[in-house]
Amino acid sequence: MATLVVSPHFDDAVLSAWALLERPGTQVANVFTGCPPEGGTAYWERLTRARGTVAERIRERVLEDADALALAGIVPVNLGFVGSSYGDPVVLAQQLLDRLAPLVARAASVVFPAAIGGHPDHRFVRDVGHLLHRSGKPVRFYADCPYSIKYGWPGWVTGAGQSAFLDEDVYLEQHLNDGGLSLKTLAPQVARLEGAALGRKLAATEAYRTQVDALDSGPLRRVSNPDVVCFEVVWTPS
Repeated sequence: MATLVVSPHFDDAVLSAWALLERPGTQVANVFTGCPPEGGTAYWERLTRARGTVAERIRERVLEDADALALAGIVPVNLGFVGSSYGDPVVLAQQLLDRLAPLVARAASVVFPAAIGGHPDHRFVRDVGHLLHRSGKPVRFYADCPYSIKYGWPGWVTGAGQSAFLDEDVYLEQHLNDGGLSLKTLAPQVARLEGAALGRKLAATEAYRTQVDALDSGPLRRVSNPDVVCFEVVWTPS
């Protein structure tokens, strides 16, 4: 039995957990992949220069995600829920648990976002992870990228020295606490991608051509700088 990675949006699994995706048998479930009931454009679509409707952009993103995950040999399962970007989410936790159930039954462990950064869709999926964990299923949480690296990775991830005037753990701890998690009670597993594996992650990231410039935060290059994106963190609750 392998691992199930639960991705709130099309790109979260690739950006945050590529090392897991490279393992044989890993599955990806994308949660918020549905279209809102009405057409038009929304903030993120305008920011990323979508020329058509939300529905047209979502169809683009489905194809982008398929191309990206194909580099890891994965065909995603798109669950079709509508995300908070298009209004108040109508999905309930039990609905998501029910849709995940067949995939969870075939998985040795399930990996959810830790919701670093506080995106409401990530928080919702993280909270469903807590419910699954309390039911007895082995659950882990990944550090959401690019949100987790707003101030860079901490030294315990990179092995580099610490800044005299910046403690990156304070930022991580604040967001983990919001979801009932804590650095003090989480066992981290740090992956460092190198060589061909790092190249595949960068190529997969580039496949999200409509998203990369915004996710990169312009010249900051949060999702395309090899020295940053080579690191990934997955936590196991104690």
